[in-house]
Amino acid sequence: YVQVAGINTNGIGPYVPAIPEVEIPRSQPGLARDCRVYAVPTDSSSLKVEWDGVYPDHGQTPSSYRLDFYDVGASTSVPADTHEVNDIDESSRYSITKDDLIPGKSYKVLIIPVNELGEGGPSWFSSF
Repeated sequence: YVQVAGINTNGIGPYVPAIPEVEIPRSQPGLARDCRVYAVPTDSSSLKVEWDGVYPDHGQTPSSYRLDFYDVGASTSVPADTHEVNDIDESSRYSITKDDLIPGKSYKVLIIPVNELGEGGPSWFSSF
């Protein structure tokens, strides 16, 4: 912490420590847990992605999750598609079905939790 002093036309006042009454530790969210990717048997262009939230075991509660779908065969760092989950309930399992993917391609799925402090660590799943 720091010490502060008031300054005015009369000069500089005494230095006093500036200690907050309560400091709540904050951090970026951590890794998504127990992540799974399934092929949807009734649709060859869809993948189902499920995962458990990061809170309370892996950092702060996220405000959203971003799922990036990368084409394994493409030599680019730009995702082929992105899906965002904004309805956050860390007490239940998350599940999305991503449609309109290209049949026959292999995808890597990256699950990124996000909060006001930034992005948490990604969870990679490959060759789906």
